[in-house]
Amino acid sequence: AVLFGHHFGRFVSAQATYMRPVNYVKYRNIGSLGTHSVWMHYGTVTGRVQVPLARRISLYGDAGAALSNRTGFELAGGGGVPDAHFWSPIVGGGIEYQAGRAWDLLAGASYIARNTEHMQPATTFLSSGFRYNMRRLPDERVAETRAAGFIFPRNVIQTGYSTHALGFGPNNFFSKTVPIFWGGHE
Repeated sequence: AVLFGHHFGRFVSAQATYMRPVNYVKYRNIGSLGTHSVWMHYGTVTGRVQVPLARRISLYGDAGAALSNRTGFELAGGGGVPDAHFWSPIVGGGIEYQAGRAWDLLAGASYIARNTEHMQPATTFLSSGFRYNMRRLPDERVAETRAAGFIFPRNVIQTGYSTHALGFGPNNFFSKTVPIFWGGHE
């Protein structure tokens, strides 16, 4: 997920992103008959250079730093995978297609270098998705909107209701099968 970014010009930009794997690494039958997970999360800050290939297609290259956050596990008899937080270089590249005035389609890859001090192998991240670009509104449209007055009501009353009637199934579906949210505990 790109948290925020800024275009400094047509071909140079910077962004901050958050990355995590679809599924975490799991160790089975290590030290016990149970399963142990290792959670990895990455925060990155990168600069980007774009090179246009055609009117709507361009290649890009990224370089910057990645903050790796690893939550491991300890075994009763000693050993395991220790927790760690560290910085590493990150490089990447990809292709963008301008689908419309505000929408872009993207595909790319990023490579985070290994960290021998924390016994962390290199990480390769493949991605695809879309980007919505917010553009400045023309002055005429801003003036027209201001002259129209308020479009939101002065007061809003909202209510909500939550139930466990469906069980924990929807939470598991949207945190494990289709991981778009973090899971909770039952």
